[in-house]
Amino acid sequence: MTNQAAILTQTHGPLKIKDLPIPQCHPAEVLVKVKAVATNAADWKIYEGHFPQDLPILLGCDIVGEISEVGSSVTGFSIGDRVYAIVQTTIKYPLTKSQVAGYTQQQLTGMQSMLKTGRVASDLRHGGYQKYVPMLPRMIFKVPECISDEIAATFGCSFFTATAAVFKSLGFPYPILASAPPGELEKVLVWGGASAVGAFAIQLLKASHAEVTAVCSAKSFDYVRSLGASHVIDYGAGDVVNQVKEQGLGFRIAFDAISSKETCNACLDIVGEGGKVANVQFLEALRRPNIDLVHTNVVDILGESDAEFLSSLIGAWIPKVLSEGTLKGMQFMKYSGGLGDIDRAIRDHRDGKIAGKGVVSGI
Repeated sequence: MTNQAAILTQTHGPLKIKDLPIPQCHPAEVLVKVKAVATNAADWKIYEGHFPQDLPILLGCDIVGEISEVGSSVTGFSIGDRVYAIVQTTIKYPLTKSQVAGYTQQQLTGMQSMLKTGRVASDLRHGGYQKYVPMLPRMIFKVPECISDEIAATFGCSFFTATAAVFKSLGFPYPILASAPPGELEKVLVWGGASAVGAFAIQLLKASHAEVTAVCSAKSFDYVRSLGASHVIDYGAGDVVNQVKEQGLGFRIAFDAISSKETCNACLDIVGEGGKVANVQFLEALRRPNIDLVHTNVVDILGESDAEFLSSLIGAWIPKVLSEGTLKGMQFMKYSGGLGDIDRAIRDHRDGKIAGKGVVSGI
């Protein structure tokens, strides 16, 4: 076996294709042979130098591939095993032999480095833009046969961020345990419903029996409705706060998946005193009295203390609802040039040429 990677060696790129040793599979990891990868907004922000960082660095959060090695302390995974049993149960719907998808440790280690040193550390081990990547079992799921590699690759960071927002920041019940409540459903506003994080949040909120109104562009109305949004608001049609008032809509809870200064202030205006807003950026300067403003950090659900929760969610619930068609991956643009096409996909994502994610196959 040989390994190659697309490495960022200088700010603004381009990525360089280099030979690397195959990462050692630590006892608590599995080693995945990568088949396809998806771009993420964090990739182009690091690519463009938006964070204090040390280079070289290996980017890539979202991958799909096949297990090629299992760490000595890992249970529930075997090379070639067709049963995914993280929660010690036999899942009866069809699963692809040894095929997994999920979230690499690249952003996790980057965020941990930022918290300790104030910089994203140089890292040539954890990123997904290589042929072999080590992964933590609690951050990957088994891919049902009915799901393509491209769709599976769109989960990763965006899904885990939405999971942190819905279940940690906003406190909604885990969908497997959420029986339909009597009476009126909780109404939630999701700003950025067509974004990758927002689209997953809509689906998770619906699974937890919330009624979702999505803020997005008019061209995305059909898309966000297909994900489960009951109402849609066009941010391009004028003041969203006024649109909410004019339509007689009321919300105690909002999730701002865009999290600019403008969108966060609008969400705070919409929920008002006694309300709660979750976002994905540190916007402490916008905090107001009597409104709960919560920053969603994906690291909050990736620690050992959440391993049991994540194992249940990705070990049982995700493959089930993917097979049933009640959980959908993101819209994407496909690139077929392998590692050499990742640089173009990242730049296209940066330039707004991609709806959803860029998925690169042929790794």
